[in-house]
Amino acid sequence: MSDAHDIKLIIFDAGGVMVRICHGGLPQACQEANIEIPSAASDPNVTEQLALLSQGFETGQLSTAMFVEQTAKVTGLAKPQIESVMHHWLIAPYPGIGTFIGKVRAACAIKDITTAVLSNTNPPHWQLMKTDSHAAIPVRQLQHQFLSFEIGVMKPDAGIYKHVEHATRIDPKQILFFDDALPNIESAQSRGWRALRIDHHGNPIEQMTKCLVEYGVF
Repeated sequence: MSDAHDIKLIIFDAGGVMVRICHGGLPQACQEANIEIPSAASDPNVTEQLALLSQGFETGQLSTAMFVEQTAKVTGLAKPQIESVMHHWLIAPYPGIGTFIGKVRAACAIKDITTAVLSNTNPPHWQLMKTDSHAAIPVRQLQHQFLSFEIGVMKPDAGIYKHVEHATRIDPKQILFFDDALPNIESAQSRGWRALRIDHHGNPIEQMTKCLVEYGVF
């Protein structure tokens, strides 16, 4: 790999990289929230509708109230149950993520490397991640916070990567990106970003540490 001076921006995804989330979708989130899984959860049409609602929510097209109301109608769950499911969708930070990000910031300060989070997320989840909650992660330590619901575009759409490039004015080839979704990685790589897919079933910190050692950041 290249020397650290070639990297000017390190970007972290949130879910699946810094915090465990319900990759199993609504059924898993219901289990986490101790709510009976609705029969609608196994309906492909419902799954498609939920995906569209999530996309609207995470690109700022739907308010939290609108999302909760429409999701309740689609699933048959009550609004308080939807709110509980949303809360439990974020499970817990990966152990040691605070120490790891602190180490990254210290190394980056010495090498003049900028840090950022780039996340497909929504306002309630962002609030949980940035404040003292069961899903708190050290996003405030990162110099930039690029959030789909604020930008109006979500990964893997090229528009969100263009937004990051424009905002930071850093050459795509000098960007190192960690994400757990293959389409997001492939889209970033198509723009020239250096990107590593994280296996969220494994230990993201070990995977990122190995990569950062190889690039000479650590």
